[in-house]
Formats: sequence, C-alpha cells, structure tokens
Amino acid sequence: MNMRTESPRFVRKQAGSGFLYGWLLVALFIDYARPTNQLTWLEFPFFYSLVPMLLLLVTMFAPNLRPLRDIFADRLTKWVAIFLGIVLVSLALTGFKPGAVDVAQRVLGYAFLFLLIARIVTTPERLRGVVVALLVAHMYLLALNFEVLLNPSQRHYLRGGTFLGDGNDFALSLCLLFPCMIAVAMGARSRLARAVSWTGAAMIPLAIVATQSRGGTLGTVAVLVYLWYRSGRKLASMMAIAIVGALVLLYAPPEYFERMGTVSAPRSDTSAQGRIDAWSAALGMGLKNPLGIGAGGFSARWGRTAHSTYFLALGELGLPGLACVLMLVFGNLRENARLRRQVQSRPGPEPGETARRSMQLLDMLNAAMVGFAVAGAFLSATYYPHMYVLTALLIAARSLARRDTGLNPSPTKPASAHRRPACSR
Repeated sequence: MNMRTESPRFVRKQAGSGFLYGWLLVALFIDYARPTNQLTWLEFPFFYSLVPMLLLLVTMFAPNLRPLRDIFADRLTKWVAIFLGIVLVSLALTGFKPGAVDVAQRVLGYAFLFLLIARIVTTPERLRGVVVALLVAHMYLLALNFEVLLNPSQRHYLRGGTFLGDGNDFALSLCLLFPCMIAVAMGARSRLARAVSWTGAAMIPLAIVATQSRGGTLGTVAVLVYLWYRSGRKLASMMAIAIVGALVLLYAPPEYFERMGTVSAPRSDTSAQGRIDAWSAALGMGLKNPLGIGAGGFSARWGRTAHSTYFLALGELGLPGLACVLMLVFGNLRENARLRRQVQSRPGPEPGETARRSMQLLDMLNAAMVGFAVAGAFLSATYYPHMYVLTALLIAARSLARRDTGLNPSPTKPASAHRRPACSR
C-alpha cells in the first residue's frame, strides 16, 4: 500500500485524486440507495462489492491522498480493526453460520469503506460532498416512497431501502445526517447552494417525524440539545430550535404524539415492551456467554432484533464486542473533546476564519455521533455502515482541524516537526 509519510497539511485536492473522490461518492450512493433494486438493467454479479473494492485497489497506488500512516495514527482506527477481528472470530462461535457469514461480509465491506473515506476525504469541501451524496441517497429513497411524507399518520416500510427499509432505521440515518447538512449549509458559498442545503436540512426532521420513530426522535432531540450547548450564540440557536419545533407541530399527525407518549410508559405499548424483553434477552446471553453467541445469532435464537446497537453487540459479540462499539461511539466523542481542549489551550493568536470553520465542522460531526449514541440505544445498528462512515469522517475532520488550528496535523509527528498551519501558507 501507499505508505507515504507526508503530513496531511501537504495533502491537497490535486489532479488525479478528483476522479477517485467522484468514484467514492458513487460508491456511497449505491451502498445506501441500492439503485439496482429499481434499475435492474444496471445490475451485474457482485455489483455492490466490485465498485468499492476496485476503488480500494486503485487507492493503494494513488498519490495525493491521506497517508495510511496518519490514518492508523488516529486511536479510533485500531478499534475498527479490532471490531472486524471480533466479528471474524465469532464465526467459530455461532450456531447460525449463514447469518454470521452475512454479517462478516458486511462488516468487512464497511471497514474497506472506512479506509476509502479516510484516505480520499482530504479537504472540507470533500467532506461536505460526502454528506451531500448521502443526503441524495436518502432523498432518492424518499422519492421512491413519497407516501411516507404524504401520509405521516401511517407507518411505512421503504421499498428498495435494504438496511434503510425499516422506518426506524431510516430515521436513525437521517438523524446523523441532520447536523452534517447544517454544516454543509453553513459552509455553502453561493445563495443557491445555501438555499438548497438549508431546504435539505429542514426536510430531515419532517422525514423523521413521518417515520414515527421514537429512537430517531430522541436522537434528533439529543442533536439539537448538543448543538445548542456548543453554540456561541445561545439565543439564536434557541430560536432555530423553536422553528424546528414549530415545523414538527404543524406537520406531525396525532398518531406521532401518541407514539412518542409511550416513551415514558413503555409497558403500555407492545412494541416498546418487546424492546425491553429483547434487551433482557441480550443481557442474559452476554452474561451467560462473555464472548457472545456469535454474529448473526441473536435473531436466530430470539426470533427478532435486539432493538439496540449496544445490546446486540453484547449478546452476539460479548463483552469484547460491546467494548469496541462503546469505543467507536464514545471514544470518538472523547477524542473530539480532547482536540478541542488542545485548540483552546494552544499558544499564539486566536484561530482565524479557516480554523473556526474546521472546528465548526468537527462539532457538527460530533453532534451526529451524539445522535447515534442516543438513537443507537434503541435501534440495532451494530452492523450498519454508520459507525464506520462517521468514524472515517471524524478522522478526516480531526486531521483538518489540527492542520488549520496550527497543531500537529499528524499524531505521528513530534511537535517540532510542525511549523505553521496550511491556512497561513
């Protein structure tokens, strides 16, 4: 593989890597939207595997990308590798081989996707482009299932949505996109781009309401609270949250509020009670089998999903799997907080506009991880791409923030190796 040791501050959007970036956006779109479910003429054997695998092969030899040394220097990268290793080892423990093999293939593919994003996303513009590509994939699914928005009083499954087919899973994914789209809107340079970006961001809460997902709603509330907490303009942030609340009140049907009312009284709703029963079952499996029952085994034994990213990891992958999930979620939050403290305590003048925008982008991605931490507690997203995509974007965002604030852009370099931030060059 390309083991160039140049610092990320020297990585630029140069000729040759733009094609790979476009290829990455296509790979993300087809992985989330699965367009061949409708456009069958596009489908050929191993279509969904070949597109990212060929891109990964090309990036091994491509210049002008983030060096692997810098990616693996980030503490969270090793936890992606450890989690993949645990899933592969669990193949020997499970009594449900077909499900375990399917999970292992998915996680391996998401690990490759993680590497592709971390390698290719070397500028803030590319990071925002990834977010836009993901939004387009979600809007594509909504366009195919427009009755979700037209009839929010009824719960729907999304046709052609694969892992986003269930309304709860779709809401979780939208919850993560919400703060990221706000970052895109804030970074837009033209009036048209700002208008389109803010429109896309405004549609996300309405789509979450249309799914009637309690987990997605709680995750979105957590995102809004975090954004208000991190904002330097508390009154303006509160007004923005009030506008979102007003849109929800105008759009949401009575059935939505009835469903949200079961959050405080779960035993009054069979779905909520089923979630509690599944958590108890996963806890029992984890305590009885500290190494787990094997990937893909929970549904085979229980007959339904665990309804929690954390409990599913505990039941199927045991304590090591749960530890990895907790590190990928809360370890990212800790690393972001650690970087923020470093920026605040750095000597010298106040960070410039470029540095502030980089930290703002990091904060928005951090909000997305907060949303996943909360919504993921109620939805089984252990083997979805969210943790890998978010971790890769956060690694890229941390690298950009270090570069633009004058810190060491590469954790592998000693302090004396860094001279000045790229934005001053």
